[in-house]
Amino acid sequence: MADKKQSDIKAKKQSDIKKELIKEKKEGETASKKASDLAKLAEKTESILENIQGEATSETAQVMESAAAAFQAGIEKRYLEAEQKSESVNESLEDKQQKFDEGVIADQADISSLSKLKTEAKKAGVSVENIAAAEKAKQKEVKFLTTESTSVETSQKEIEKNLKDAKARRKSTRSTYQSKNTLGS
Repeated sequence: MADKKQSDIKAKKQSDIKKELIKEKKEGETASKKASDLAKLAEKTESILENIQGEATSETAQVMESAAAAFQAGIEKRYLEAEQKSESVNESLEDKQQKFDEGVIADQADISSLSKLKTEAKKAGVSVENIAAAEKAKQKEVKFLTTESTSVETSQKEIEKNLKDAKARRKSTRSTYQSKNTLGS
């Protein structure tokens, strides 16, 4: 199975891999940012409505609580969609990073074999030009895979940070609204 994963990576051009990663990382970061923004909106809504309710009549307060609950339900739905998208992209990036890491290991093994072959070819008096070119190409590939793996890891950390922040904010807002809805009923 690892050989198939590695061949999938090798079959694509580096520029195509890079474009695909940029797109996927952006999707994940956008989704996790959206989840965070929605959690902040829920907090802000809660705060505004708390301030207004003190000045409202009981009828108005009931209408506002009902509207706030509906608004929170809408935020919750969009939040969950953004959270799921972020987690899905993060899992996909994790798979890609694992493939990159496996590719690096395989390429390093190839470089080692090519180096030994080059040594033997020199001893036999055979031209090592093609072997050296193959070795150089493998080294470039290792550098590319290592760079992309690091880039993916950085994006994953950003997505996870946004999600952690959003989850904490949503949890706090949910518990506040749930306690108000149970007490107010």
